[in-house]
Amino acid sequence: HSLVNYVDQEMDSLDLYFDSLPDDQELDYVLDYYINRFPKLYDGVICYNMDGEELHRNGKIYFAYENLPGNSFRSIICGKYYMPEGRYQVYIARTFRYQGEWMNAVYAMNLSRIHQMIVAPVKIGGGGYSVVKDEDLAIIMHHAPDQIGMDAVYDRSVRYPQLDLTDLFDWINMQKEQDSGYRIITSYVWDDPALPQLQRLVAYTKIHLRGDCWIVNSTLPYEELDTPLANMT
Repeated sequence: HSLVNYVDQEMDSLDLYFDSLPDDQELDYVLDYYINRFPKLYDGVICYNMDGEELHRNGKIYFAYENLPGNSFRSIICGKYYMPEGRYQVYIARTFRYQGEWMNAVYAMNLSRIHQMIVAPVKIGGGGYSVVKDEDLAIIMHHAPDQIGMDAVYDRSVRYPQLDLTDLFDWINMQKEQDSGYRIITSYVWDDPALPQLQRLVAYTKIHLRGDCWIVNSTLPYEELDTPLANMT
C-alpha cells in the first residue's frame, strides 16, 4: 500500500502543479522546476506541442514522442526504459495548457530512488525483502542490482543453468493467473555469488496504477519461522 499510495500521490502532485501553472514564467523554467524538487525523483523532462515538435528537453530521458498515450489530462504512466547503468525510468505524461496552447510534458521517474525511499526500508524479519516486477514479470526494483531488468524466471534460467528453478516457474505462473497469493518455495540468495539454496515464504499482490500494473513480491526465509513454530509446538 505504501508504494501505490506514494506513486499515486506523486502523480496527484504533478496534476496539481500543472492545474495551477503560471503563464507569466518561461516554459523552460516551469518544466524544470518540478524535476528540481526534493526528493529528486526525476531524471529529466521533455515537452512537445500537439504537432509533436519538441519544445524543451532537460536531463537524462529516453522517451520518444510516438509513445505518448494521447491527450492525458491527468498524469498517467506511459512506459518505461531500462537504463544503461542497470535501472529503470518510468515515464509519466501530462497534457497541459500554457499561454493558450496545449502541450504534453513527460517526466522520467527514477525507480531506483523510489526503491530506496519506499521499498527497501520495509524490513521483513531479519532476511526478508520485497521485489517489484512489471506486468510482463520483468524485475524493476530489487536490492541486488544485477537482478534488475531480468525476467523473473526465464532470464535467470539462462544466467544460472545449474539451478533448479521449478518452484519459481510455478510461482510465476501463479502470478500470471491470480491477483494475489502466497506459498513456500525453494529459491536462492540472489545477491550471494555462491547462490545458496533456501526455503522461502513468499507472497505477492498486484497493484494498479494509472496506466500500469506492478507486482509486489515479498519474501521471508522459512527458517525464521521454523524455530518459533517448533518452540510453540
